[in-house]
This record gives sequence, C-alpha cells and structure tokens, in this order.
Amino acid sequence: LILVDQGRLTNYSWGVLGCAVWLIVALNNHLIGDIASQSFYFVMQFVGISVWHKNKGRDNTVQAKKLSAKNAVLYLIMTFVIYGIVLGISHSLHGAQIYLDATLLPLGIIGQVLMTYGYRSQWIAWIVLDVINVIIWTRALQADPSAGATSMLALQIMMLINSFYGQYMWLKKSQTA
Repeated sequence: LILVDQGRLTNYSWGVLGCAVWLIVALNNHLIGDIASQSFYFVMQFVGISVWHKNKGRDNTVQAKKLSAKNAVLYLIMTFVIYGIVLGISHSLHGAQIYLDATLLPLGIIGQVLMTYGYRSQWIAWIVLDVINVIIWTRALQADPSAGATSMLALQIMMLINSFYGQYMWLKKSQTA
C-alpha cells in the first residue's frame, strides 16, 4: 500500500501476490463477494502494470491527475449502478450487513480503475471503502469477539490510515507537478 502512496509501479508486483493469496483464501472459504472482488483486483494488477509503465514520469512514478467534473459524475453514477446490482444479489442470497457490504465491490472497482489511470480521486473511494470496512468489522467484533474479527478490524484501521496518507501524498505530488 505504501508503494501505491508513492506512485511506484512495483506496487503491482505485491498486488499480484496479495490478490492471489486472498483469492485462494476466499475460494477455500466460499466467500463469493471476496472471490469476485479479488478476481477483479487480480486482473487489474496486470492492467495497472501496463498503464503505469506507459505513464510513469521522470522519477519512475505515476503522475497524479485530477478527475474532471464530467468524469466524476460518470464514475459516481457507475458506482450507484454497480451498488444496486450487488445489493440485489446480496439481498437474494441473504447476506449479512447487506447495505454496507454491498458498497465494498463498487467502491473497490471505482477505486481500482481510478488508481490504474492515476487519478488522485481514487483516495476518496478507498477512504469511504475503508471507513465502511471498519464499521462492518466493528459490528462483527461486537457480535462475535473472535481473533479473526479482531485482526480484520485492525487490518481495516491500518488500511484507513494508509488511505489518508495516500491521499495526502498524491495531493502533495499533484501540487508540486
């Protein structure tokens, strides 16, 4: 995650490994939502490598770009459409915390696409996603105070802190560019 914060292409090498491991865990535990999201993230690692390689600057990092208002509206509409689809599927499968849980895949897709193309607005998606994950895992920990829920909550808190740091770094980078 810190490599993403710095705009380093090598973040995708670690992303491939992380997605592959998480995908294997999701497959072994029959976590359909995680299988879908990790499959998407896994494919996007290779797309990201290609796009970031083409767009890297003199310092070997990707340059942070500002999203136009028109594209921001399109991404927002896309997020709500995907949310509606995921919410419908989650509802029909009787998922847990479906209104919150259904936000994770659309926010992850939008965040990943924005990250791949070097838009600093990605951090809004990641921050919202991480806040929702903190809420989900806080509720899960309250319902069942297990080691798994505790470690997932700790992970999500660290990812949220990293997202704030990443947003700071990308805004700082775009102001100096």
